[in-house]
Amino acid sequence: MKPEKLGVLHRTVQIEVDELATRGEGEMAPLMIAISSEEPVNRHFGREVLSHDPSAIDLGRAKRGLPLLMNHDTDVQIGIVRDITVGPDKVLRGRMEFGNHPDAAYIEKDVRAGIRPDVSVGYRIDSMSMTESDEESGDTWTADRWTPMEVSSVPVPADSTVGVGRDAGDDALPVTLGIAPTPAIPAKEGKMSDSATPAGTPVGRTAEEIRKEILGLYNMAAEHGLTPADAAKAVERGISLDRFGSEILERKRIDAQATPTIGVDMEEKDHSKYNVAKALLASASKDWRKAGLELEVHRSLSGGRDEGPNGGIMVPMNARTSVVGQIVATASLGGSGVQTSIMSLIDILRNKSKVLGLGATFMPGLRDNITFPRQITANSLTWVTENPSTANTLSQMTFDTVALVPNIASVATAYSRLLLAQSTFDASAVVLNDLASVTAIGLDYAALNGTGTEQPTGIRGQTGITNKTLGANGAALTWADLVSLETSVSTANADVGSIAFLMNPATRGKLKTTLQNTTSGAGYIFTADSTVNGYPVEVTNQLSSALTKGTSTTVCSSAIFGVWSELLIGQWGSGIEIVTDPFTYLNQNMIQVVSFIMADVGVKHPLAFAKVDDILTA
Repeated sequence: MKPEKLGVLHRTVQIEVDELATRGEGEMAPLMIAISSEEPVNRHFGREVLSHDPSAIDLGRAKRGLPLLMNHDTDVQIGIVRDITVGPDKVLRGRMEFGNHPDAAYIEKDVRAGIRPDVSVGYRIDSMSMTESDEESGDTWTADRWTPMEVSSVPVPADSTVGVGRDAGDDALPVTLGIAPTPAIPAKEGKMSDSATPAGTPVGRTAEEIRKEILGLYNMAAEHGLTPADAAKAVERGISLDRFGSEILERKRIDAQATPTIGVDMEEKDHSKYNVAKALLASASKDWRKAGLELEVHRSLSGGRDEGPNGGIMVPMNARTSVVGQIVATASLGGSGVQTSIMSLIDILRNKSKVLGLGATFMPGLRDNITFPRQITANSLTWVTENPSTANTLSQMTFDTVALVPNIASVATAYSRLLLAQSTFDASAVVLNDLASVTAIGLDYAALNGTGTEQPTGIRGQTGITNKTLGANGAALTWADLVSLETSVSTANADVGSIAFLMNPATRGKLKTTLQNTTSGAGYIFTADSTVNGYPVEVTNQLSSALTKGTSTTVCSSAIFGVWSELLIGQWGSGIEIVTDPFTYLNQNMIQVVSFIMADVGVKHPLAFAKVDDILTA
């Protein structure tokens, strides 16, 4: 049985503390730690060995050091591990340095005192092959290409209670498996002990079916950035892939509501100092000496890497940059020596982004393509007599999938070196605000209107959505039309969650002057509390008012009614990446700037949405 994709794994080792690190005066000596060795550990597919031949370990990420985290929490970087090398004894070692995070000081004290002696290395296996097969003890797989990702200080090995840790002797490195216990799956097909069956597993399932279910849980956890320990807990609980996927979605929805934008935590004084123009100049010149804060923010967003996926820099979408200052105008603009005060930037009037505020399920920080299994039909119930003449007719469930794959969107522009160097107070705000706004609005627009060709498929283009037609040449919306949209969603049993209307200003204006019916005293369809038929309404120009239906050319409007939590928005990476190109327009003294974002859109159940594309508002 060949191991399938495993995601990021962990091994817990004990820090070897040099005595010089704990005694003497002045600055403490560095902490040299052993990170990993070739000691085999047990995985659900057999024994795993990490080859420590120099050619087997990809140290590309480790050249400038690996992040030192606390308990594998990527939001809590307490330091860095530098000078990572593999010695002739086949042990990977490095030098641990603690940083300025508030938790770093007490962790370092506990490490040096021997109170917190364990570190856990996170790594990704890029390729592996079977190097030994034994009928009794199973298979041994050797990772012949693997990448260390991070090192964490941990209080105890995650699986110490089940005895996976073992004494490797005086000359070997003690290694324990850094994940929760997983069911043992023998290497040979069709053999599985009772202990390998998750709780609640239906009787009659084959070993192969159970194996695929367990591996599916691990793969789903890896695809969503969870740890193998999360998958192991799901196995112990005996939950299905579909249930596990739903729990992941709910967790991400809650996280998205708590932090709806991609950014980085900075103190108030750092917000005023952060300057994206400095970052652009530093990136173009490869000289970061005058942009230390900008480099620190980039590394925080990129997981410690010096370059983004496209060789650029990562910028936060929540940075606040000062936009006031003074310049001296030229004579032609107001006279030599006249002082001009530059006030707050007057931003362009932009379309309003609405889908996240309506409750769409936002999944930031993705790494792999993701797929959600979806049940589309259920088993059927049949009533029978006491002694039927024929056996009961068998029924079956059917499934399909909802897949999200990153689509790349970019914005390309250019800035003069003089503008970036001399007018940083203004240029920084323009660069950051415009790129962030254009990207956010573009993603919102794709979620609604995306065509699916080199971009996501938006709600209006989803197969299976209810499409209400008002007339051959369009027509005005009536109260009955709006009620029918509600009925279509309710008929599909989808009317649970964040339900609301989304329409453009032209439609809102029409409904504000349209009565519900002709009965005396009837109210207007669009009420004073901004509701229609009892549901909240959001308004944006992201929905067109220039559609065509029959002879009604470029005058029709679109509106959507739906359960917005059914909308999935996946975003890969850490946010917006900016790549500077100082060469293409070098002879014009311009620096080209290109921003990238990777995202996709999906809908859990298309019948949770209903749209109208032929509304006449004149």
